[in-house]
Amino acid sequence: MKLKSLILCALALAVGTSLVFAATQASKKDQNQTANNEISTNTFESVSDSRAESSNQPGVESLTKPVVQEYFEAVVNEEILSFNRVFSEDAVITVVSRELDTLEKRMRFATNEVFGGAYEVYRAEQTHNGIRMLLRFTPEGWNRPEPLAVYDFKIENNLITQANLQYATDEDLDYFENKTLEDTSLIPYGFSKYLEGVEKDQSEILILGFTEDGRVLDVSRTIEGRQAIKRWADKEVLSLEYSVGKIVFTKKGARLYNNIRFGQNTSGFYASYDLDLKEGLIHFSDLQYAKSSDFNFR
Repeated sequence: MKLKSLILCALALAVGTSLVFAATQASKKDQNQTANNEISTNTFESVSDSRAESSNQPGVESLTKPVVQEYFEAVVNEEILSFNRVFSEDAVITVVSRELDTLEKRMRFATNEVFGGAYEVYRAEQTHNGIRMLLRFTPEGWNRPEPLAVYDFKIENNLITQANLQYATDEDLDYFENKTLEDTSLIPYGFSKYLEGVEKDQSEILILGFTEDGRVLDVSRTIEGRQAIKRWADKEVLSLEYSVGKIVFTKKGARLYNNIRFGQNTSGFYASYDLDLKEGLIHFSDLQYAKSSDFNFR
């Protein structure tokens, strides 16, 4: 089904006790505990050095990944070194009233409470010194997610210096109600170029978000290669408006839930874009219908 016909069809038509961070996950995978025991207090130095080396490689600087994305990717992939390197040496994570102010405490938080779980980030705003997010977390082995939470990251030199993790209040929910994600550092580079191309009505910009052999699955139709994607975008995408209402980081890349409209005064429809990313660019994008409940947090 073509995206344009997809649009026309669409237009015709408990509070938990842990909040990601209460130490309820005592039994974690043996490999995580082993990593926790083996990594010394010199870990910060080694991971910081490797991070600096990678950022100095030719051509990498322009695609430096925002640290907030690195945080969620480290959790998804359960990589303790990657998790540690997103924080400054003296970083403090505040979990409700509990302060994690050492490398060892941050490592235990990662391996005992966060790894194996799933984040859904619904809304966010850039602040003068970082990013503030409304999200939901489902710990490993849980059938239901924890209550909504607000994560406030203070960031300096692309490192998290403070992370304040709190339950969301009714005031928080009202505050985030009309905010979305498309203008935040949570959006992967490839999809940010896609959105920029749509906003500027330039398919030449949009295709820069794809690898040369990138593919798009538009419901059941496959578009292969940058030039074919450009023709598809010219005919079916550039006239649209996008709001991103939820992002879930995956082992392949990210899955984004969008409200897609013809204009500001149309309700449009909801679609999920499941992205397979390679070095920040979209290698494969699976576009499917979604529900309003996938986009909205209440």
